[in-house]
Amino acid sequence: MGVVKITTLKQTMADFDVLLPEYESPWLFFSKKMPSLLEDIQSKMELCTCRKNTILFTQGEDNPDVYIVRTGVVRILTGDENGSEKHLMIAGPGSLLGNLSSLDGYPSLFTASTAEECCSLYRTTGQIFSRMTAEIPGFKDFLIQDLCAKMRILAGNISSLSFQTADTRIVRAFLYLIRESGSPCSRGIKINIPFTHQEMADLVYSNRVTVSRFFSRLKKEGVIEKVNRYYYILDVDYFYNYMNRLSGPHDESIV
Repeated sequence: MGVVKITTLKQTMADFDVLLPEYESPWLFFSKKMPSLLEDIQSKMELCTCRKNTILFTQGEDNPDVYIVRTGVVRILTGDENGSEKHLMIAGPGSLLGNLSSLDGYPSLFTASTAEECCSLYRTTGQIFSRMTAEIPGFKDFLIQDLCAKMRILAGNISSLSFQTADTRIVRAFLYLIRESGSPCSRGIKINIPFTHQEMADLVYSNRVTVSRFFSRLKKEGVIEKVNRYYYILDVDYFYNYMNRLSGPHDESIV
């Protein structure tokens, strides 16, 4: 089992940023961009704590509450009447949730569900949130950034589903997990968000069989291992080299 050196990891992350620009990430993070504004917003909202798999609001719900993620991760999903679900994006600290309905008055387009055991969120009603939009200086700029980020994520989802194979989408998902939630350790890089094969399949618009097959290949080649619900990246260069040599849809994967 190899060990990833910190200097190598930093350089590899810089290479990842060239291959996968931050604006293409399916992760919403705003806490680092506008901390003072977030403090003003959060001071007018109620703090609540939710356990994993708590539904904050559902697709089609009228007048959902508006949330800002303080700590933890929230999954944004879409589904159909048969119960099938697909992940659209992952919301981290600083992300706004439920604000679209408060702006246009229509039912929620998505379902939001907490993905970590103890998520801390700020909450308020859509009516109060609309007043905050007018009262807090700079808040409209924050909303524009939020809407732009979500539009880019949704456009990226359409592009990847249309032009990339399942294996490539899985590799890209690993790269973003490494960048957003990875931490160096003695094994290599620990992904600090536990997930199942089915959850990965939902995230990359594939199926559990395809994901399991590719994960088995990665384990066999010594790229990843799973310990106590968490995945560890043993060979971070594998993902970089995979994307770096990718010049077209030449994977042998099935979607």
